[in-house]
Amino acid sequence: MVLLTVHDRLVDENDDDVPVGEPGEALLKGPLITQGYHQNPEANAVGFTKDGWYRTGDMMRFGDNNDLLYVVGRTKVISSPHS
Repeated sequence: MVLLTVHDRLVDENDDDVPVGEPGEALLKGPLITQGYHQNPEANAVGFTKDGWYRTGDMMRFGDNNDLLYVVGRTKVISSPHS
């Protein structure tokens, strides 16, 4: 758990939880996480799982003791209108 009200999961390409120590995409869910993109169903379909988990695009893994979280890559590109 990242914060008391934010839950996290690391999943594979099929949205199945990965074993501790294995990399997976970080998903977040909770009252502090957006419920979706305003009037943008296409972005919601890509950015969220069917059961409401937000796809961060961050590839992460938990340490061997399940105590530290390491960023190991990205699954999507973040673009800026100024780049």
